[in-house]
Amino acid sequence: MRGIPNSPKQLILSAGVVDDLAGWFLLSVVSAMATVGLTAGVIATAILYPVGVVLFAAVIGRPLVRTVLRWADRSESAIPTVAAAVALVVFSSAAT
Repeated sequence: MRGIPNSPKQLILSAGVVDDLAGWFLLSVVSAMATVGLTAGVIATAILYPVGVVLFAAVIGRPLVRTVLRWADRSESAIPTVAAAVALVVFSSAAT
């Protein structure tokens, strides 16, 4: 059967990702409503920004991360790979 996770661990992780995603979208909407009030534009903006981040991460971020980690993995030492992973996490969190 295609599309069904191979193990319960994958199913649990997938459910956690969906739950976290829904939570972040709701937090975005609630925090926007708390700061500037309830309007259609505020809600649309609060929903579209996270959608844009997810699309950017899926379309541009994945190939970029793959390229950076391949480049860092060329070294025999693990230090460049760890440094690249830390830098990617810091830059991603700063961007979001």
